Amino acid sequence: MTIQLNPGEVKVLNVSLEPRLATLQGQVTNAVTGSPIAGVAVALAGPITAGVVTCSNGQYGISNIPPGNYTVTFSHPGYETVVY
Repeated sequence: MTIQLNPGEVKVLNVSLEPRLATLQGQVTNAVTGSPIAGVAVALAGPITAGVVTCSNGQYGISNIPPGNYTVTFSHPGYETVVY
């Protein structure tokens, strides 16, 4: 955007800036068969905590994550827990 300022003129610009937020999404699959795994708990820990459970096709998504360092844990009964 370009604005023109003329001598003696006052312009007021009100600007709203949105923080940059991130999304974590993906799919959890069986390491041996490649089949999607439903019902996996995906837990996010860091500046905020959040969690979701994978749907029937193993997909998950967590939105509106502020910048920072996080630990992500994937857990499901009968499977090894994975922590990133």
